Amino acid sequence: MAATSPLAAQAGLDLIHAGGTAVDAAIAAMLVATVTEPGVVSPLGGAFVNIWPADGSPVVVDGNVEMPGRGLPPERFGAGVREIHTTYGGGLTVFAGHGSVATPGAFAAFGRAHERHGAAPWAELLAPAISAARDGFPLGAAAASYLALVHDSIFGWDEQTRAFHSSEGVPTPSARPSAPPSSPARSRTWPSAGGPTSTPETSPSRSPTTWPPGAAWSPRRTWRRTTRRSGPPC
Repeated sequence: MAATSPLAAQAGLDLIHAGGTAVDAAIAAMLVATVTEPGVVSPLGGAFVNIWPADGSPVVVDGNVEMPGRGLPPERFGAGVREIHTTYGGGLTVFAGHGSVATPGAFAAFGRAHERHGAAPWAELLAPAISAARDGFPLGAAAASYLALVHDSIFGWDEQTRAFHSSEGVPTPSARPSAPPSSPARSRTWPSAGGPTSTPETSPSRSPTTWPPGAAWSPRRTWRRTTRRSGPPC
């Protein structure tokens, strides 16, 4: 299992040990990455999901973002963004702001991949990422170095984002446990096995996230795909 961090890799291994497919493992690991690598990976981003089934040809699920404002007249473009110069990657200029927000495609791609090649219920795929968001996680070196370079210019202007990414105005260093500001306890709605439609369901029983990852959690059940859905090429 290859992933961006031990925490993400452990999420994928847990799904494999519980009877999930390789696609289940990849989705679980990627969901953890979207939580634990702020600034580098985003749940509101895009994704290309590459799958090579054992009994078929390789396919790519195109989950790239949709361009903001596609189809609008040219005079509508150029507003709502700020030009930001950073030292990231040896020097990079980005345009950030409300006008740069694209329609995300990553979760749609995950959903299509899971529909065709997954077996585990969505509640289990999401559980490791939810645990990391709730219990806190160590910030990896890549995310920490990126935030140190762009925190003030890209993320620091928003009060809530600044509070999440920093402590007293200083970006969170690598390996320090990071957690969102405390909030009142609230009930959770877990997605059903079908994906997008959410229905109330009992929260999976999992041990608190530890670092380094401790013993793998004991799965309550295993899953096996018994049918294969067909559809047009991705």
